[in-house]
Amino acid sequence: MPIKRYTPEQIIHKLREAEVLLSQGKTTAEASRQIGVVQQTYYRWRKEHGGTSYLLDIHARSSLVSGGS
Repeated sequence: MPIKRYTPEQIIHKLREAEVLLSQGKTTAEASRQIGVVQQTYYRWRKEHGGTSYLLDIHARSSLVSGGS
């Protein structure tokens, strides 16, 4: 089975999904399973991509690429 690679935008989306699930009372194990990754990957992504400054940076880059709208 080939390794699935996610773009930074996909990772951010999955982290947001997990955050919603966690706020609904799910455990980390249940939330990570529901978004399709193992807990270790979830924690690594949260460490690497979890900061809001990173989210704003990605949004700014995508705005520049798409023409600023």
